[in-house]
Amino acid sequence: MATGLLLAALLGGSLLLLALARLWFAPAAAALGCVLFYPLWSWLRQEAALRFLTDELARLEREPGLIAAPRHTGATLDSRMRAVYGMSAQLRGMSRFLSDGLESLPDATAICDLDGGVMLANRRCVALAPAVLDGEPARAPGEAGPPRPAIHALIEAIFPAPAPALAYWQSLHDRYAGARIAPAPVPDGGIEVAGRGDRRYLLHGAPLHAEAGAVAGLIVSVIDITAIRIAERQREQMLRFLSHDMRSPQASILALIELHERRARRDGVAAGDVAADSSVLARIAAHARRTMTLADDFISVARAESKTLAFMEVELGGLVLDATDQLWALAKARDVTLQIDLPDDPAVLQGEPALLARAIANLVSNAIKFSPQGEAVTVSLTREPGSFVVAVQDHGPGLAEADQARLFEPFARLHEGQQGAPEGAGLGLVLVRAVAERHGGKASVRSAVGAGAVFRIELPVA
Repeated sequence: MATGLLLAALLGGSLLLLALARLWFAPAAAALGCVLFYPLWSWLRQEAALRFLTDELARLEREPGLIAAPRHTGATLDSRMRAVYGMSAQLRGMSRFLSDGLESLPDATAICDLDGGVMLANRRCVALAPAVLDGEPARAPGEAGPPRPAIHALIEAIFPAPAPALAYWQSLHDRYAGARIAPAPVPDGGIEVAGRGDRRYLLHGAPLHAEAGAVAGLIVSVIDITAIRIAERQREQMLRFLSHDMRSPQASILALIELHERRARRDGVAAGDVAADSSVLARIAAHARRTMTLADDFISVARAESKTLAFMEVELGGLVLDATDQLWALAKARDVTLQIDLPDDPAVLQGEPALLARAIANLVSNAIKFSPQGEAVTVSLTREPGSFVVAVQDHGPGLAEADQARLFEPFARLHEGQQGAPEGAGLGLVLVRAVAERHGGKASVRSAVGAGAVFRIELPVA
């Protein structure tokens, strides 16, 4: 085709020169040159095309893929065509693979372009907003067709009060679509939004990048967390049961025991009868106090592991003093000396003061209970790179390395049954670990058999 047009142009140009300028240009030589050199030029173009295909196929083969593709060797046009067909088949398979993966996701998920148009949505997302998405075919970016459903319409169809969700989408879009103004911060874990009825959803978005690394779209998930919120409400009800319905009878038992003892002393009951009654009542009181302690420990652990904690600026040295002040009487009763080592500079951080004081008090109480008479328990506060460290050192029996891994597990009582071992439910160190982790830190222990133990709470600097 191109050769015929070129020959026709040569002949027409020669005739025009003859008719207009009375000049004769013999087209035979030019036509012969085209006939001789055009195949060479076509061959060079084909070679360039083959090199391009070879380089692109080699590049595709080096790409990490989820679906293995057969390798095609050879430098002929036929072999390159087979390789191109194989790669296109692999891309079609990858498209189906990803489409099925999107459909099998457990949460409602939509993929949007940067203009807010919904390109893909799985069946769970369609079920949430059938009026917006039902019957909408998937189309590639730039493909012609009717306007895509807008993510704004999808959000308004799912949430009866869509303002928070729309604001989240806008901040997500502004952050990744290159907004000129400073975008609003995007919560890393998404936001919780109320759905219709009693449904609760977590709306979460993330960018999708193209080959060059630029953001090509956004993926948005709507996660149903209704069951989680119901479980949390049930846990709150259980905590209320523990804090009131379980503690109140035990408090009443202790109050009645104290009242009985007062009446016995007032009425002048015989000494032998008082001693017998006191022994029984003392056991009842001990069990009642143990039940109350167990309930308090349950409540404290559950509170430390709850979703929301009211953090405020606290001075850690003051909390150490508050925690140790509560235990001076216990230390004096067991003939154990408390040594406090605090820094001169204030140790300020963001935390929940009541839980931090309770965690420190648990460590100090354990150290006192396991220390021999006449020994000292050292409570120190130091600053290390990036963190404050509260350390409690005792001179008790120590722990074998194999036992230290179980120490922070619920209901772990490694010294149970040993002579002189203190009573407890095995929740004190669970609370210590939970409090440390909720503050972004950790709890640890260093110990050896017969060498005492050092318990540490590491908390990040505010």
